[in-house]
Amino acid sequence: MPLRLTGLSCLDSSQLNNNLSFGQHWVWKQMTVKWSGAKPGGKALDVCCGSGDIAFLLSRAVGTKGEVGRQLCGVSLRF
Repeated sequence: MPLRLTGLSCLDSSQLNNNLSFGQHWVWKQMTVKWSGAKPGGKALDVCCGSGDIAFLLSRAVGTKGEVGRQLCGVSLRF
C-alpha cells in the first residue's frame, strides 16, 4: 500500500522531513537561507512556507530592521 501524504499538518510534515532525511533537512534549510543572500535590514519572502522553518531562519538573517513575508499553505499571493 503506498504512503499517503495528503492532509498532513505542518508539524507532521516537519517530523516526516526529520525522519526521512535523518535530520539533514535542517542543514539544507540553513544553506537555502545562506544562498538567498538575505542580509541585515533586508527583505525576504518565503512562498509555501509550510512549517515556517525557513521564514524563521530568514528573520534571523534580516534582523530586527528587516522584513520577512510568508505565504501559508493554500493561501493565494496577490501583488
